[in-house]
Amino acid sequence: MARDADRRPDDVPVHSRKRRRWPYILGGVLLLLIILLIALPAIVASRQGTQYVVGMLNDRLRGTLKVEDVDLSWGGPLRLEGLTMLDPQDRQVLGARQVLVTAGLWNLVRSPMTFGEITLDEPDAVVYLQEQQPPSIAQAVEPTEPAPAEPGPAVEEPAERAAPRGRINIRGGRIRVVKPTGEDLAVSDVTGEVTLDTLDNVQGELAATLATGGR
Repeated sequence: MARDADRRPDDVPVHSRKRRRWPYILGGVLLLLIILLIALPAIVASRQGTQYVVGMLNDRLRGTLKVEDVDLSWGGPLRLEGLTMLDPQDRQVLGARQVLVTAGLWNLVRSPMTFGEITLDEPDAVVYLQEQQPPSIAQAVEPTEPAPAEPGPAVEEPAERAAPRGRINIRGGRIRVVKPTGEDLAVSDVTGEVTLDTLDNVQGELAATLATGGR
């Protein structure tokens, strides 16, 4: 008993002290992860973060997306300033002064195709119609051609992709349709809303002014 009473703290086995450090190390790692998650919207919204994310999207699209400024949050809304989309021929097919998405990052991560409500301020779209090809604006958002797969075992067909769902509000938009012959039809003051419940069920009301002055 006397020997136990005289034992000093330095006599505690080293492996016992190391074992006690693990909770602190684990707690520090968890705290660091929480801080990174909280700061993620600000990181993505920074100039370098925006360029990185836009670059990743452009690697996957036939067209080219450009964004001047981004404001993000986990709970929403998401705000994009100075959005521009170019088609594969480097023609501008879409521009908007501001795009506001009510869904936050968390909702978009969980269900990216359910976007809630999107408001386009002063969108400017140019639709180039081409023989036996989809409109230019559709080509711009088409995914790039995947690299041919190497021969190998049979792979299951992917499940059906989720369809986009939500509402799109348009304020003060302009649309110009260019035919293959070069003739064009201009429509301005486009205002209204479009509701998507799958691409086969699109409803909405739009008002616009034709170049001739009619509505």
